[in-house]
Amino acid sequence: MKRVACRYAIVQFLPYAETGEFANAGVVLLCPEQGYFGYRLNTRHAQRITAFFERLDRSVYVRALKFFEEELARVKAILDNEIFPRANAEASRQLFTALTHPREAIVRFAPTRAILTADPAQEVDALFGRYVEHDFATPEHQEVVLERRVNRLLRTLPLDRPFQAHTIVSDEARARFPFVLFDDNNPIKVIKPLFLAQDEPHKIVEHADFWLSKIRRLQARNLLPAATLISTEAPPESDVKRFKAFAEIRSELLRQELETAPTSDENAIRRFALAH
Repeated sequence: MKRVACRYAIVQFLPYAETGEFANAGVVLLCPEQGYFGYRLNTRHAQRITAFFERLDRSVYVRALKFFEEELARVKAILDNEIFPRANAEASRQLFTALTHPREAIVRFAPTRAILTADPAQEVDALFGRYVEHDFATPEHQEVVLERRVNRLLRTLPLDRPFQAHTIVSDEARARFPFVLFDDNNPIKVIKPLFLAQDEPHKIVEHADFWLSKIRRLQARNLLPAATLISTEAPPESDVKRFKAFAEIRSELLRQELETAPTSDENAIRRFALAH
């Protein structure tokens, strides 16, 4: 299928102009050749924004996005009903330029960019997933980030022997742990960063269950050291449903006689790594 040139812009939410901090809140895309204008806004998951701007009243974001969505709907109506039927590509580009011009407002656009695509509507979803939902940031990717953070900390410690990546295997389970400390050939300590801040409660539980089942099987066969620390990344407490799911998982980890600590708690990780 032939790819055509489109323009798109990321919608940014910037509640505090003084700091310049913003969060991506949506995407708009224009394809003059195909007579297409589409957009998606993050109107469903306001907690992502309020988690970033902790002191922000949720209603501020909701109202701002509502008014902005109405503006985009008016532009879409003009394009669909007046400009696209006349196949006036230049007029559509001018309107898109006027829409996305720099503005001093709580909701604004990043500079426009060009992209080639065979399916503009599908491209809107792809761009929204990348820039707003961070679909590249899977739990696995997030855990790699957490592992790097823990690794930087461990490298600063005066350890007699280094932690190293190791896969513990039984007939029923196989689990790779990024940080394992050995005494001769016997694993005596394990640190496992676990990302538990997914955007839905059920995703938190599903990812935790994946690891809990492995841990139970290794423990049942005395293959997992008693000194095992699960270093967790949690959702904000203000997000009641997600944090409740996390808290239940944390309680289950403790029932499995595992140590837990936030990945951000460097002192706890340091004490665990250095303890004899």
